[in-house]
Amino acid sequence: MRLGLLACGLAAAFAAAGAHGQATDPAAIQPAATPAPQPCCLVPAGTPVEVELTELVTSRRATSGDKYKLKLAADLTIDGRLVMAAGVAGRGEVIDAAPAGLAGRPGKLVLAARSLDAGAVHLPLHSFRLSGSGRDDSKATMVMMNTPYVGILAIFVHGGNIDYPPGTRAIAKVAADTFIAAPDSPPASSPPAAYPAAQPQDKKP
Repeated sequence: MRLGLLACGLAAAFAAAGAHGQATDPAAIQPAATPAPQPCCLVPAGTPVEVELTELVTSRRATSGDKYKLKLAADLTIDGRLVMAAGVAGRGEVIDAAPAGLAGRPGKLVLAARSLDAGAVHLPLHSFRLSGSGRDDSKATMVMMNTPYVGILAIFVHGGNIDYPPGTRAIAKVAADTFIAAPDSPPASSPPAAYPAAQPQDKKP
């Protein structure tokens, strides 16, 4: 009888010890599931973007199709989060250009912004135009041509050219909805953080 009670007690003790050991075994602890990071942030089409020329563009030398350099002039933020810092390089395109010419013809220069590029991020731009015309001397030329003895010289009167120096700023607009990861956000493709594997502990004899 006593032997039976003793055996039952030992069995219960071993069972409790086994259950306790299983609960505290590091290998049995499973890492909690980490939700996948979401892309941030959506820059909607039509968002205004302030840009700045970083090189001289002039009607004296520009031709249609020429590319020129620009940069982001002010931080681009969406919902209070910085998504593109000022200084990011970009490019623009000359849409139309003509130098000032004879008979007082003014110079012409029409520019457009095309994109901002930060690493793999490409932000398309449009609806930005720096356009204008130089000084128009054509009326003065007509007067001179109608004046006796000076008409033959009137064809040498030039209109003014147009210069857009570095630092010239204007507002462009985002051409299409674009996702950009904020600098303080993990990329959407990042895997969840891995927990270190539990190392087996040496058991004392």
